Amino acid sequence: PEDKLNQSGAIQQIGMVHHARFREARQRGEPAESALPHAQAAERHCQQALALCPPNALADLGPIHNVLGSLYYEVGQTERAREHYEKAAQLFEQTGDRYHAGTVRSNIGIMYFEAGGRESTPARQRDLLRRAEAFAGAARRDYQHYQGRAADMEARAQGLLEDIQAALAKLG
Repeated sequence: PEDKLNQSGAIQQIGMVHHARFREARQRGEPAESALPHAQAAERHCQQALALCPPNALADLGPIHNVLGSLYYEVGQTERAREHYEKAAQLFEQTGDRYHAGTVRSNIGIMYFEAGGRESTPARQRDLLRRAEAFAGAARRDYQHYQGRAADMEARAQGLLEDIQAALAKLG
């Protein structure tokens, strides 16, 4: 099992390198055909890491799911992103890592907030914004657990909540 865990960690690192290369290519404005292979390689390596990682290695599984959540979000696969983000948040919480659970929940809140901004139907906008609000509030509670030691992240979550509530108020 330890050998598989070491293999999983090494493969995950390769996936993270490809994810970083994908982000860099997008930031440079490279065409999709040159950036996409990095996203595909990142996905492939992270999926391999998940397959190798023992199911009881919760502290190792959380980061892999988080990377997949980020990757899927960045390529526009919101539902797949949500699934991996939620799994990551659960795993971080199970291991007592409320800071990273809060970060993931904040990312989910941002994802829903941005999706709400792209939606044209007011009812659907409201639904997405309420989901964003719930995750941003959960993130803030996770950071509050640290009693001021995560004040910067708590303030970010609060700012996100205020943006979401303003968008909800505009909808009426």
